[in-house]
Amino acid sequence: MGLKKEIGRILERWMIKDLRKKLLKLVERNIKKNQIIIDLGCGKKGSLDYNKLKKQISLFGYEREKESLKEFLSKYNNMDVKFQQLDIDKKGKMKERGDLVISSGVIQYLNHPENLFNLAYNSLNNTGVFIITTVNQNNWLRRLKIVSKKLKHSEKRIYTIKELKEFLKKNKFGIWRIIGSDFIWLPKKLCNNIIIVTKKCQT
Repeated sequence: MGLKKEIGRILERWMIKDLRKKLLKLVERNIKKNQIIIDLGCGKKGSLDYNKLKKQISLFGYEREKESLKEFLSKYNNMDVKFQQLDIDKKGKMKERGDLVISSGVIQYLNHPENLFNLAYNSLNNTGVFIITTVNQNNWLRRLKIVSKKLKHSEKRIYTIKELKEFLKKNKFGIWRIIGSDFIWLPKKLCNNIIIVTKKCQT
């Protein structure tokens, strides 16, 4: 592996750590005791370390891979946790409604991202919060070519902040706050990851 690629991998690990830390703080501020959190695309670990939450909550994880769901359940078996196997890229229905829906690092892997927004909208209580994160297309690592601009692994599309805002508004979400996430302070337009906090538009 070349030096540039190795540096890129190290920096990405630091940035993922920062992202999960910021998400923990955001969720703490936006959830009340005994409310329900829905993690869309929870993977093995969840979008953040829910064991570090200071408030008692109910947790519902949705994920395509059955093995990932088993690890997710095992990691949070000391909590009120449930899960459902669900492929977000296919139309499906969720069993639960929640007070906070979170989807971290999922949208860039979807062929049909509108399904993610539909699921989030339909599963969120009217006064609830939807938090979405993804890689920023215009981040500094990609600009400096430390990380390749080419899609990697099973990524389908990397979004700009503007594209995400338009997508959210089109799918009936009002933008509440946009936060940049990196291991150093940078203007959000240059940060590696973008966090957008939204609420449902009331019709």
